[in-house]
Amino acid sequence: PEIIDPETGEPLPDGEKGELVVTCLTKEGIPLIRYRTRDITRILDDGVRLHPSLIRFARRLLRDSRTRGRTAEESCRMLSSISRGENLYIMPYKHLADYELDTFMGYELSVYRTQLLDTVRTLAADAPAETGIPVLAQVLENLESVSEEWIPEQSLVREFIGGSLFCG
Repeated sequence: PEIIDPETGEPLPDGEKGELVVTCLTKEGIPLIRYRTRDITRILDDGVRLHPSLIRFARRLLRDSRTRGRTAEESCRMLSSISRGENLYIMPYKHLADYELDTFMGYELSVYRTQLLDTVRTLAADAPAETGIPVLAQVLENLESVSEEWIPEQSLVREFIGGSLFCG
């Protein structure tokens, strides 16, 4: 993706707001070569990369609070145990799976932002850097929020924010 000036069509530097343009040069994308979305947004590339385990942690914070009655601090205390379990029981066997599903949605942290930002800021204040929580806070700070009302009730994201078609 790239951001362009909607008036001139010229590319804009990272961080400046402009129109989102998607370019696809793969066979799956044909005939989509270059698509102007008319969406005004920005791309931030501050060199911060979020490990998938932190996206799973963000999901866990929401689900634990909503369905299990756990505080963010309780979920945070479980983080090392959760990571240990993933490393012992999931990661060594991933390569044996017939299929691998990537359930992450590019927009999901923007949806979670409204519910999570204050909580993650508080956790990040006391969390050691190696937990990654300060990085999660930084990423959430830089995102634009996406309204939950735009998320379809059959979306996986609804499992974490509520309102899912699949949950009674």
